[in-house]
Amino acid sequence: TALAFFLAAALAAAAAASGACAAGRGRACAAASRAQDHALLQMSLGDREPLAADQCGVPENARSDCGHFGISKAACEDKGCCWRPHIDAGSRAPVCFHAAAQAGRPEAAPCSSTVQGEQCFAAIQWAMNHGIVEHPEWYPDTLGVSSSLEDFQAHFHQSGQAGCVAPCESCHKVLPGETCHDVVEWAKFNGIRSYPNLFPGLTVGSTLQEFQHLVRGNNKIAFIKDPPILDEGDKCQAYMALKGCDWTAERSCPGQQPTGTDGAARDDGSVGYECCCRRSMWKPICPEPCNLCRTAEPGDRCFADVQWAMQVGVLQYPEWYPNLTANSSTKEFQAQLQQMRQPCPTPCGMCSTAEQGSRCYGGGGGGLGDGIR
Repeated sequence: TALAFFLAAALAAAAAASGACAAGRGRACAAASRAQDHALLQMSLGDREPLAADQCGVPENARSDCGHFGISKAACEDKGCCWRPHIDAGSRAPVCFHAAAQAGRPEAAPCSSTVQGEQCFAAIQWAMNHGIVEHPEWYPDTLGVSSSLEDFQAHFHQSGQAGCVAPCESCHKVLPGETCHDVVEWAKFNGIRSYPNLFPGLTVGSTLQEFQHLVRGNNKIAFIKDPPILDEGDKCQAYMALKGCDWTAERSCPGQQPTGTDGAARDDGSVGYECCCRRSMWKPICPEPCNLCRTAEPGDRCFADVQWAMQVGVLQYPEWYPNLTANSSTKEFQAQLQQMRQPCPTPCGMCSTAEQGSRCYGGGGGGLGDGIR
């Protein structure tokens, strides 16, 4: 289409401009003109119709899960999904689920990752390689240079841009009241002290995003938490804390991807099948966090930029790197490049300031006003 051709041409122009100023590695270099930027932004916009009421009238036994365990109503609807509480208190159907097709409208698109050749893919590639670096004000604070293609796709889908459908998974900034938020707070401020072996590579100074990432990979942490996340006496509470669903990597539950190495699990009436498969507890308690820190490694574009800054930039252009010297650490240089809008994520292990609303910021009830006398 004409739009796809325009996007391809603009991307080519941006790439050419980037190559022409590659020598200016120490500073962010404009990859396209302001006119090209504006055209790319405008041409990627599209209209997205809101969900009709009957699209969310899906029977409980036909619902397809669209959220993580304990997702909030606001987060569910932000993903473009339906939210309906259970009619029967004992129901195990998802309360956050994909919409159904509506008569007279195209069938609701299933989640999928965009691929090369699609308008959505072209717009996202430009956003990831140029837009987020040169115009971060265009994007929400949940996106950064280390965000995945799926994270950008989710943003474009929620904004009705570039014809993007919802990805099957993307990052999510958990909020107070969500199960994941409670688990991550407990893990950082209590769990790591009581069960340090559950948190390899982390310290009490690690960020909440780092804890969220680890909890996502180990559901047991959520069920070891005190107080428990399930009702007292729930048989799955003890099962998940002691055994968990690691066995589903070999014998997968219905709908689980990737499939198990030994095929599908059989409904044998066991507590394990009830908890992991029927109640879908094989799914991560936490979604992937947004803006997860990552220290640059050899092969990364950021790593090359850091090396240049340390070996050449700080010596020839010291004014670009305030408070840094040739003896500063690679993490300090990476953090500085991130502030300079270079394509570098925030490095892990750096000090950070407590954010308002966090448990640390509140001081556990005592702050600057009455905590020091």
